[in-house]
Amino acid sequence: ESGEEESGEEESGEEESEAAAKPGRRRKAGPEDEEEALRATLFVQGLPIEASQTQLEARFAKHGALRYARVVCDPSTGLSRGTAFVRFESSASAQAALAAARAGSGARMLGHPLTVSSAVERGDAVKAAADKREAARQERVKPEGDRRGLHLARHGLVLPGEEGAEALSLAELRKREAAWAQKKEKLASPNFVISTTRLSVRNLPPHVDEKILSSLAVSAAAGAAAGKAGGQARHAAKRNGDRLVRQVKIVRDEQRRDARGQPRSKGFGFIQFGTHEAALAALEALADNPAALEKHGGKGRRLLVEFAVDSVQKLKLHEQRRKLGAERRAAEAAAAAAAA
Repeated sequence: ESGEEESGEEESGEEESEAAAKPGRRRKAGPEDEEEALRATLFVQGLPIEASQTQLEARFAKHGALRYARVVCDPSTGLSRGTAFVRFESSASAQAALAAARAGSGARMLGHPLTVSSAVERGDAVKAAADKREAARQERVKPEGDRRGLHLARHGLVLPGEEGAEALSLAELRKREAAWAQKKEKLASPNFVISTTRLSVRNLPPHVDEKILSSLAVSAAAGAAAGKAGGQARHAAKRNGDRLVRQVKIVRDEQRRDARGQPRSKGFGFIQFGTHEAALAALEALADNPAALEKHGGKGRRLLVEFAVDSVQKLKLHEQRRKLGAERRAAEAAAAAAAA
């Protein structure tokens, strides 16, 4: 068992062509417009590491129309560097935002003070332009190049200010913020990776056991596997549930017992799927779904579901044990065949 300790968008050429063809839509600035583009761009420092692009956009959009807002990430970890670029449609809007940031007690975001300056004021416009292009490049990096699975780190986690957050209570949002903070802390080390086939599931009711959780996982994954192929395909997928879901584990407190004398659930567990597609389908079907537990006495309760964090060392140990077990079984089979 591999262990977890609890805790962009690609710019397409078609879109550019379409934008250029439609009247009233602004073309992308060419090299000769670089200086003017920088005047309309703000450089933000002190950005909370958990801040998302959506939250960044919401923070500055009140000062004028935005062309983009990009959080600069470390290419080795995929995590925010705490800086960002905010490009307005006009330099006047950028100056208004800059003046507001410097007035009074200054700009803040998620409780953190921000340092906001004009990209030109950094003293090296060439460096600013290079950093801006690097931020744009990072948004176009394909997930296939991500060996640690970092592109899956935020999948399933809704944070304050993002789409879907309005449906969550303050307590639920706080849980998701805490989960993200714990995950980020681990992922800052190269010794941890995101599993592509194992899900972490939290906020489970005490009575939900491995059987119920397995049923939920199989139903969610089977529904996606069958797609729109009809009822027969969906039932066939469920009959092959053991291929979709490999292992389900509820983490329990050995010091506390329930009414049956069994170790009490700690309210979270893990689901190991056979494929990434099955895991992704289950996550999207179960995460923050108020109806997910409706048939199991948990109507309205929202599960916190995300891709689990794995320890590289534990994964290597697991693989070594798997190989030793396979070799032992092969030797036993050879011995039995020789004796026969």
